[in-house]
Amino acid sequence: MIKIDVLQLERQELDIAGTESVTFLEMEDTELMQLKDNVSYQLHVSLVNSGVLVAGSVKTAIHCVCGRCVKEFTQTVENSSICRYYEDVTAPELDITEDIREEMLISIPINYLCSENCKGLCPQCGIDLNKKKCKCHEEKTGSDVWTALDDLKL
Repeated sequence: MIKIDVLQLERQELDIAGTESVTFLEMEDTELMQLKDNVSYQLHVSLVNSGVLVAGSVKTAIHCVCGRCVKEFTQTVENSSICRYYEDVTAPELDITEDIREEMLISIPINYLCSENCKGLCPQCGIDLNKKKCKCHEEKTGSDVWTALDDLKL
């Protein structure tokens, strides 16, 4: 849990760094993604007017499968632009665990790619197009399945 001692914050700004167990994210592993590493965070906390400003970053590593070529790889996921403001904090302690969790979750991609230039697998023969070129597109004969639609006279 990530908590801020507001009474200590009244005397000076705080820099908070630490790690949380991967269970902190409350996500289940899937065939395409497993959370393996702890979640680490670095936050700067300060009083602004009558509220608390929290800024910083949070990151973890995920083991995932590329959505194009099905290669397994590890990707670092980081949100380095966390900025949360809490108005009128009156409690002596502020729990920001849920907010930091949300910031991390929105940084996890929906589709995992080993690289932006990944060519994926050939839909006909299944060869990894990042490693070899296949001849499926060259051997293609006959009309395209969409040609009949192109020929429609509307």
